[in-house]
Amino acid sequence: MRAEAGDPSYAEIARRVTAQRSGHGVVVSRATVYDCFREGRRRFDVALVIGIVRALVTEPTVRSWVSALAVLGQRTAAAALVDVTATVPPATAPFVGRTHELTRLARPSSAHWIHAMPGAGKSTLARQAARNAIAAGAVEGAIIADLRGHSPAGPPVDPDAVTRAALRLLGEKSNGLSASAARRMLRSRLQSSRTMLVLDDAASLEQVRSILSLPSGVSVIVTSRVVPAESRFQPLPLALFAPYESLALLDAMAGRDAIAQDPASAEVLLELMGHQPLAVSITAARVAARDTWTLADHVELARARRAGVHLDEPITRSLDLTYQLLPDTAQRLLRALAHHPVALLDRDSIDAVAGDLAPETDAALDVLETHSLIARAASGRIHMHELIRVYAADVGLEIDSPSERQAAADRLRRSVVDRAWSAHRTRSRSRRAVGRAPRAAVRDAGLSEVEAEEFLAGSLDLLLHIALTADRHGDGGVDGGGRGDGGVEGDIAIVNLIAETIDDALHRAGRGEDAVTLFREALRVARLRTDAEGELRALVDLGATLTLMGRAAEAEAVLSSIDEEAEGWWSEAPLAHNARGTSRLLQGRFDEARSALEAGLAAASRLGDRWREGLLWNSIALLHLHTGDLAACRIALERSIDISTECGDLSAAARGRVNLAKLLHDQGDHAAAETEARTALSEMEALGYVPGIAVAYSNLSAAVCALGRFAESATLAERGRAVARDAGMRQTELELLRTSGRSRLGEGRVDDARGAFELARDLADALGDRLAAAACAEDLGDCAHAARDRAEARSRWEQAVEGYRAVSSPDAADVEGKLAALLGRRGGGDEAALTVPSPDGVGREKPGR
Repeated sequence: MRAEAGDPSYAEIARRVTAQRSGHGVVVSRATVYDCFREGRRRFDVALVIGIVRALVTEPTVRSWVSALAVLGQRTAAAALVDVTATVPPATAPFVGRTHELTRLARPSSAHWIHAMPGAGKSTLARQAARNAIAAGAVEGAIIADLRGHSPAGPPVDPDAVTRAALRLLGEKSNGLSASAARRMLRSRLQSSRTMLVLDDAASLEQVRSILSLPSGVSVIVTSRVVPAESRFQPLPLALFAPYESLALLDAMAGRDAIAQDPASAEVLLELMGHQPLAVSITAARVAARDTWTLADHVELARARRAGVHLDEPITRSLDLTYQLLPDTAQRLLRALAHHPVALLDRDSIDAVAGDLAPETDAALDVLETHSLIARAASGRIHMHELIRVYAADVGLEIDSPSERQAAADRLRRSVVDRAWSAHRTRSRSRRAVGRAPRAAVRDAGLSEVEAEEFLAGSLDLLLHIALTADRHGDGGVDGGGRGDGGVEGDIAIVNLIAETIDDALHRAGRGEDAVTLFREALRVARLRTDAEGELRALVDLGATLTLMGRAAEAEAVLSSIDEEAEGWWSEAPLAHNARGTSRLLQGRFDEARSALEAGLAAASRLGDRWREGLLWNSIALLHLHTGDLAACRIALERSIDISTECGDLSAAARGRVNLAKLLHDQGDHAAAETEARTALSEMEALGYVPGIAVAYSNLSAAVCALGRFAESATLAERGRAVARDAGMRQTELELLRTSGRSRLGEGRVDDARGAFELARDLADALGDRLAAAACAEDLGDCAHAARDRAEARSRWEQAVEGYRAVSSPDAADVEGKLAALLGRRGGGDEAALTVPSPDGVGREKPGR
C-alpha cells in the first residue's frame, strides 16, 4: 500500500496522520509509524492503523479496512475464549481397537503428536489414553484443552489464554507473569502434579510451542490434522481402522445379530466407509437406529450416496474445516486430482492434471500432506482416502467448470499416450525389433531404456484405466469429443492407441486376463469405427494373448478372422503367424503349425526384425520338442537364445534357457535339466517375467520328480501352479497339475494323484487340447495300475493311444508298450515287465508335455 502511494517516508506519513488529528493536539512520531509497519506485531492501535491507511489511500479503501479490522477484533476476542477442563469426559460411544497406539501413548512422561486425516479418531484416542493413564495410576489427572485448529466453534485459540487457564486449574495465578514465564510455570506444575496435558485439535506447531515450548519430562498428547515438524514430539501417525476394528465397532453399536444375518453385506458396507472411524461410527449408529433395514439396504444407500458424490453431513463438515485453511493452489490441486484415479498417478501424470499449477505442484502437495489430506510414497505417487476424494470431487463440481475438468482429463490422456509410445519406441530400438508406428500424432517423451521399463512396469494400471474408461467418458479420441465409440470421426481411439503399445508389458507382468479385456475392447471400438488397421492389430494382440494363456481354440478362432489384405498386415505378419503356429501346435496340428511358423520366420526376415526371428525360432524349437525331434529342437533353441542375446533381450534369452531345461529333461538328463531350470527360474524372478517364472517352475518340478524327489517336486509344482493360475496361464497350470499328480503317485498317494490328474483332464477338455487330454488319460491309467485295477488301466490307456494317434503323437508307442505288458501279464507273462510308478516311467515328463 505504501509503495502504491508513491512510497512516502515514515516521517511524511507521520506528518499526514498528525494533520488528521490536529484538532486533538496529538503529534504522531516517525518511530510510532515505523513500528506499525513491522512484521510480527500482535497488538496495535486500531485508530492509528486507520489513520495510516487514510494517509495513503482513498476513502473507499479506508472503509474496507475499517470493516476488516472490526472482524479481526471479533476474532481476537473469540480466540481468547477457551475450553480447558480438568475433567476427562466419559466416552459417548464404545471404544474398540487401537491396542498398539494405546501402548505407545502409555509410556510415562512422554510427548506424543497424533496426526491423521479428519475423522480418523484422534481426539477419541487421546481421551481414551488419558482415561487409561489415570486408571493405571501413571498420572494423577489430566487437563484437556480444545485448541480449535479446525473447529466450527470459533477461530484457533490464543495459546496464552490456554496456558493461563491451565494454570488456574492447577491452582496457580498468572497475573503479572509474561507469556514465557507462564509457559515455564505450566511445565513445572504439570511435572510436579503428575498431570497429563491433552492439546486437542492443534492448528500448528507454533500454537503448541506457545503453550508448551519444552515438552520433555511432561506427559502430553497433541492431536492435529497437521503433520509435526518437531523432533521433541514423538509422531504417531494414526491409521484408519483395520477391517476387524470396523467390524468390532459395528458389532458394539448395532449388535451382533445384524452382522450374523448378512456378514457379506457388513463387509461391503464397512469397505464403502473406507474404514474411517467417523464414517463407520455414523453408519453403525444408522444401522442401530433403523432396525427394519437390512444391511443390504444400508449398502445400497451408501452406494447411491457415493455415486451421487455425497457424504454424510458430519464428514463433509469436518473436511470443510480443513479445506478452508488451504491456500488457493492447494485447494485447486486437490479438486483437480479428485476426478482421477489418484493412487495410479505418477509425478508426470500429476503435473499433467495440474496444468498451469504444475510449477507450484511440489508446494501444493507439501501443504496437502501437512494437513493429512494425502500421503506420499517414495515413488512419487500419492494416496488420497476415498472419502477425501469424494469430498474434493463434490467441491470441484461446484467450483470448476466442466470444460476445466475436461481439459485436465485430456492433458492426462495425452501425457500417458505420449509416454506409452515413447516407451514402445525405446524398447523396440533397444532389442532390434521393428516396432509398431503410432497411427496418430504423438509427442516423443524421450524416455531412456530404464525410464521406459519403469513407466511400463509402474503404470500398467493407469494405462488400463485410461484405455478402458475413455469411451465411458465420451472423449476417447486423441482430440477429445466422443460419440460413445472411443473418439470422434477421423481420430484413433484412445483404447487402440494404448492397446497397441503394451501387449508385451502385460504379458511380462502376468496380466493375461487384463490383456484379454483390453484387446477385446480395442477390437470392439475399432470395428465400430471401421478402423481396419486398428482391428488387425487388436486381433493379433488378442490371438497372441489367448495363445500365451493356453486357450488355443479361442486363439485360433480370433486369428482365423484376420484379413491379410488389410493395411499394415506385413508389419503384423510375424506376430500373427507365431500366434497361429503356437495355437495349432497346442492343438496337435503339427504340420499346420510348421507352415505358420515358417511363414512367420520369412516375414520377420523380410522386415529385418531380428527380435521376432528369435521368438519364432523358440516356437519352432517347441514344435520339434512336441514331435520328438530333440536334435532339431536343440539347434532351434540355441539359435533363439543367440538371437535374443544379440538383441539384448534378457527375458527372451532366459525363456530359451527355460525351454532348454525342458529339452534336457526329455532327453533323460534330469540332473542337467534341474540345474538349467533353477538358473532360468532365478533369472526370470530377477526380471519379474511372470510367464517365464510359471514355466520355469513347471520344468523344474518335472525334473525333480524324474529324479525321484517326489515331495520336493510336489511343493515346486504347487508354487508354480499358484503363479500360473494368477497369470491366467491355463496351459501351464495343466502341466503343473500333471507334475503334481506324478509326484503324489511317486509317493504312493494314489487317490491324491488321481484327483490332480482329473483336474488336469477337465482343464484339457476346457482348452480343447487333445494332446493333453490323451496324456491325462495315460496318467489316469497309471493311477489305476498302481491301484491294481487292471480293467480301468486298460480302458484309460486305450483312450490315451486313441488320443495320441489322433494328433500323430509319438507318445502312442509308449502307451502301446504299457498295454502289451499289461496284457502279457494277464496271460501269465513276466510280472516285472511293467512297473508303475518309477522315475523313468510315471515320473517322466512326456516329450512336449
